[in-house]
Amino acid sequence: MLADDLQHAAICEWNGILYAAGWQDGAVWFEYSEDGGASKAEIPGVGLRALVCEADEQQPAIEVLVTGELVVAIDRAGRVETWYSTNQGATWQPAA
Repeated sequence: MLADDLQHAAICEWNGILYAAGWQDGAVWFEYSEDGGASKAEIPGVGLRALVCEADEQQPAIEVLVTGELVVAIDRAGRVETWYSTNQGATWQPAA
C-alpha cells in the first residue's frame, strides 16, 4: 500500500496517479501509485522508494506541477526548502 510505512506522509493526485512524500529514519522519501494506492509503482532505476533528502522528523508537502515536475517542501531549521524532480521521482535536486 502507498506510504504504509512512511511517517507523517502527505499525498497528492495528478492525472489519476497518487504521489506520496513522508518521513522515515532521518530522511524524506518519495513513492507513487498507479492503482489508487493499493500498491507502490516501480520508480525507474530506483525501486519502490526514492530518497528526496535527509531531514528532521516532519510532514513534508508534495505537489505536481502542470509541467509534470514533482515538488516537495520541507522545514529545515525554521525555513522552507523546496526539492524537485523532473524524472518521476527517481532523483531530487534542491530548488535554487
